[in-house]
Amino acid sequence: MEYSGKLQRLISMVQQIADNNKHHGHTEANAEVIAGHIIKFWARPMKNMIIDHFQNSAEHPCPNIRAALQKVTDHGHKLAGN
Repeated sequence: MEYSGKLQRLISMVQQIADNNKHHGHTEANAEVIAGHIIKFWARPMKNMIIDHFQNSAEHPCPNIRAALQKVTDHGHKLAGN
């Protein structure tokens, strides 16, 4: 799978995680659940790819995903190099 295909799969995955956790309500609680899943289950290259994408593109994720990715970054998972 090429880079763009992998990226699209990651975007789809994070959107599904967010959709499946809407019952947590407001952005902060939902973001915690999304970030927790990404931190626990995603490999570093996956984390870096999706964070890089949303930091360097005009595409903007929903507030819950944006907050979750910030939490992942703050947790120390945005590391130089894959």
